[in-house]
Amino acid sequence: MKLVRLLLQRTKLGRTSKRRNITTATRIDMSRKWKRAGTEVKDRRVAKRMKILTSMFGQDDATDVAHISDMPEPVIHHILSFLHPKDAARMSILSKRWKCIWDSFPILVFNQHYFRRWGRDSIKMFKNLIDFSLHGRMKQELSIHKFRLCVNNDPNMQLHIFDWVDGALDLNVKDLEIKVKPWKHMRACILPPSVLAANSITVLNLSGCRLVACDGIKLPLLQKLLLKKLDLCEQLLQGLINGCPLIQDLRLVQCTGLKNIVISTASGLNRVDLHKCEGLESVKLDTPRLQSFWFYAKKQVRCIINLSACRTLKELMLQYPKMTDDMFQRQILEFPGLEKLVLSKCSALKNIQVSGEQLKKLVIRKCWKLVQVLIGAPNLYSLEFEGANMPISLLNPSSIREAKLSFKPLSKGSSDGSFCSEDYRTKLEEFIGKIQRSKGLKSVTLHKLFVTVYEDLRTIPFALGMLSGMQLQISTRLESLIDNFLRARQQLKSLYVVAHRNSKFPQIVRKKIVGQTVDPKCCRSFKNKCWRHELKDIGGEVNWTLMPGYSSKALQELCWQRTAFDFSWRSKR
Repeated sequence: MKLVRLLLQRTKLGRTSKRRNITTATRIDMSRKWKRAGTEVKDRRVAKRMKILTSMFGQDDATDVAHISDMPEPVIHHILSFLHPKDAARMSILSKRWKCIWDSFPILVFNQHYFRRWGRDSIKMFKNLIDFSLHGRMKQELSIHKFRLCVNNDPNMQLHIFDWVDGALDLNVKDLEIKVKPWKHMRACILPPSVLAANSITVLNLSGCRLVACDGIKLPLLQKLLLKKLDLCEQLLQGLINGCPLIQDLRLVQCTGLKNIVISTASGLNRVDLHKCEGLESVKLDTPRLQSFWFYAKKQVRCIINLSACRTLKELMLQYPKMTDDMFQRQILEFPGLEKLVLSKCSALKNIQVSGEQLKKLVIRKCWKLVQVLIGAPNLYSLEFEGANMPISLLNPSSIREAKLSFKPLSKGSSDGSFCSEDYRTKLEEFIGKIQRSKGLKSVTLHKLFVTVYEDLRTIPFALGMLSGMQLQISTRLESLIDNFLRARQQLKSLYVVAHRNSKFPQIVRKKIVGQTVDPKCCRSFKNKCWRHELKDIGGEVNWTLMPGYSSKALQELCWQRTAFDFSWRSKR
């Protein structure tokens, strides 16, 4: 019996040890498999993450973005603020850390337009998303920097707009933007009174809604106020200005109900924009620190503008069809420190004089009845003109560094090859003759058929007899000229460069174009790419055939040559 017991014990011990050996080996093998599986899962997650980043930022920048997750959360929030809301939201699926970062992101942007494809459930999903985002931040006791809401003015949304705006104010929002689109025959949505008594708002942007006039308007930190498509009264506007002691920027766009605007209490106001406010009869601004004034009016509007107290004005933009020559001269003489002047669609102007010691930029667009513009600005740096003729005369052309001249066809059939009038050609030659004394100026002419770059402005007058629908750009910055004409002429087939016979200017132009197409990083995260991503190759050859309108004898005497570059593109844009 003892022998049997001993044999049984040994057998059990052997079996146990064998089982233990098998179990240990199995465990080691299983642990290795688990590690491999875990590594594979991790690799798949990393690959998926890199695939998402590559689609958003490109192959080279994806690795750099992957390292952003190691940065502090406020820094990541600041980086995400520069992305489109859709791209910022997509970052939340990269990892748990990115999910937490997105849940605490202080910029909330909601647009009902993006939810249309969900059909019947779109409104419900839109509401749930906003409620979830606001409640989640309330639980974390966070503050938000910006809250932007774009909704339709339907009955199902009006009560929710109240709750959402109050929720954003409870989170101490700084930048509040509410845009309510009109819906059928519904009246404009009324915003809660708490909007006009918020202590945290610094920027307020309202569009398509209603504000109720009250005595308790108090926005102590507001610096920028933009109201669009609102029905206002003079009492409400005055109350808003009085209740915003720190306001610096006031913009009224397509607002109704205002006849006379008088602003005298906002001492810190430095910018005022009035865009197409119907019924406006007079504007008087007594703000000594005002630096920028924009006034855009419709054709039938007549408005008296009084800016005599704004002696520090630096930028003046006027789109005023009813403004006469006398009205303009009275306004311009009151601003000795004016640096930028823009005149657009001022169809009543005929003969004006622009002068100013500090004027640096002058823009005149679509003032069709202008006959003469006498410019006496010794420090004028940039000039832009768009019209049917050439009315500009320069008294001090030496300071010009940039000029852009665009001419519409003199008649409907002139764009097919008709030549410019003699008076038009003489004035343009005179203008170019004055500014060509400035050193370093290069020019580009843009037609519907081709683009030409000139090394020397002396070659331009030979081409002035060409198509009247010409655009002429002159600048000392060659890179800027190249970028402008390649953006303006998509899928350009050929480019001509006119230069001295032994000059290296054609090779410089080609090198600058090719250099910008090597690994461009300008718009990788955008669906629509610029010309730098689409240009494949440039071929060039010297072409001695002169373009129409040139005098071959004059060109030969000056020893010019024309080089033609042919462009090949990767795909049709």
